[in-house]
Amino acid sequence: MNSIEAQPDRTEELVDRMFGAMFGDPKEKKAIWANQVFEEYTNLPKGKSAERRKARDFILQTGRFLLANPQEIDIIVSVWESRDAKEENHDGQKEQNTGSFYDLVKQEASRDIRQNWEKVAPEQLAQLVKSDSDFAKKALTSYFKGPNSRNQRIDAHYNFVSGVLDLAGEDDAFKEGMRIALHGTDILPKKPSMIEQSILLSFPNKEEESPVFKKALVVNYIINQLRFMGLVGSDDIQKAYKARRNFIQTYEVKEELRKQQVRVAKAIGEDRTRELNNAMINFSNIIVRPLTEERRQSIKNIWPYNLAFDENDPLNQKFQRVQLQLASSV
Repeated sequence: MNSIEAQPDRTEELVDRMFGAMFGDPKEKKAIWANQVFEEYTNLPKGKSAERRKARDFILQTGRFLLANPQEIDIIVSVWESRDAKEENHDGQKEQNTGSFYDLVKQEASRDIRQNWEKVAPEQLAQLVKSDSDFAKKALTSYFKGPNSRNQRIDAHYNFVSGVLDLAGEDDAFKEGMRIALHGTDILPKKPSMIEQSILLSFPNKEEESPVFKKALVVNYIINQLRFMGLVGSDDIQKAYKARRNFIQTYEVKEELRKQQVRVAKAIGEDRTRELNNAMINFSNIIVRPLTEERRQSIKNIWPYNLAFDENDPLNQKFQRVQLQLASSV
């Protein structure tokens, strides 16, 4: 999957020169770069409309660069917050209808990731999870607000869980990623994502072999099995699992499931609907318990396990590598 990247435009001469200087530099030079960017923007003329467009392009490319290279966000953000505070104290107050440099970059980056969520790579999401900055949290929140349909939301969730797997071995970051993936934070709310997945994985309507159904199966299989691999030990994670189970049992979700059952029965008949639902209930009961390799092999050719365990699926392949990595470190 392609990642969000800063694109050359009118600000190429200003931006690319500074961005290129960052690569391979130690952390101290990241702070120097952050100061240079701040000063470049501050010194840009902004009186005429063309000048304001150029300044806005500079802000946009700066935000895109951080999204494409989020490894040092915390250092850069710290510098900008400090410079913004000094500017505000020096001027007495911010100019009306303008924000601080950092606020403007954060706003543009959030808008950009929301519009281009499908271009965000898993490793970018992993780095954003590792950051303590409000820039990263706002970017992640905007990422999940980008999709505007059930299928797109499942794609975004699948992509995010792939990023979480990249954090295996980094306990704090991994636990935070898991809390988000389990809808345990405001970054990925339970509604509508969890309701949609619950409906799809209870009463698939002629979608038994569809790509989105398969992705939902894989994601739910993996995030349920992860808690049995010695990766998840915090009370917060266990609370997220419990809250996830409790939410599915609420009246709101049950009512939506009842409505879907009626719709699916009208489309494919009550017998087929009951057959599918029983298979999905069995699937859910199995994946929420530790699954041995022997047990997995015995059911891997049975629907829907053949989809959930598909060894050609990229997320499953990454999950298997993580399993081997953890087993070898014991």
